[in-house]
Amino acid sequence: MSIFEMEVHPSADIFPMIPKSDLEALAASITENGLIHPLIAHNDVLIDGRNRLAACKIAGVNPSFMDFDLKDIEDDGKTDYHTEDSQIKRFITAVNLDRRDLLKGQKAMAYAMMFPYAINVGRRGNGLAAKPFSNTLLSQARTILAHSFSLARKVINNDDMTIDKAYIIVTQEQKDEAKLSARKVLLEEDHPDLLARTNDGEPFEEVWAVYRVRNEATDAAISGMNASMSSLIYMEMDFSTKVSAVRHANAVIKYAPFFKHEHAEDISSAVKLAKNLAENLTHFVEEYNEKSETNK
Repeated sequence: MSIFEMEVHPSADIFPMIPKSDLEALAASITENGLIHPLIAHNDVLIDGRNRLAACKIAGVNPSFMDFDLKDIEDDGKTDYHTEDSQIKRFITAVNLDRRDLLKGQKAMAYAMMFPYAINVGRRGNGLAAKPFSNTLLSQARTILAHSFSLARKVINNDDMTIDKAYIIVTQEQKDEAKLSARKVLLEEDHPDLLARTNDGEPFEEVWAVYRVRNEATDAAISGMNASMSSLIYMEMDFSTKVSAVRHANAVIKYAPFFKHEHAEDISSAVKLAKNLAENLTHFVEEYNEKSETNK
């Protein structure tokens, strides 16, 4: 295998390469002055120097290497800083967070990818210089990363995506997902037949529109029926009001079976009332139905 195709440490590979024009300029400098800063590797894995390696390939120069210097750090039982992987990752972080070609959002996202969770720094600290970005920016980067790795990569690569823009997208998607989840719970409890339709592939928004029609129709029917009953109590129910009461009562009976949980008590009372109303106005029910058939 060619030296220019050597394995790169995953943490080092998180950071984007420098722009092509800068890489060509670096290659020209190496051609003229040689490689000033050797590449750093450990067990044949490149830890630092991807850009210099690529520039050496362009320049036709074989790069020089240094071995990564592992420290003999005592295990304090609280951090993992003594481990080989931790030392390498902290070194990669330190050398790359100083890059002037990266935005703060890119650096914060790269840090989040290497350290996706807040870590216990212990008494000796994290062994790194102060981060060139705020904790708020790091928190946003971790939120974006947890929600969408592809969006996080766009931030890292500055692919028409800043960390601010990505965070707005993620928070909106989280709100939408929470609302959708709440609606699914409502359907599961009160309208399992509608939820089954979404499981069969029917678009959720179309199913939700059916739910709203049911809900609004039932509310309107109960309200109308109650108003009619008030008129009956005060002996003010004329023929048209009785017909309206029957229509509302039938609507309540029609939609009531779809409500299984949230409105169970109210719906049950309304159905009883609707049935009593329909029974007490049998003559008007029949006349109403005859008129409906004639008008069709």
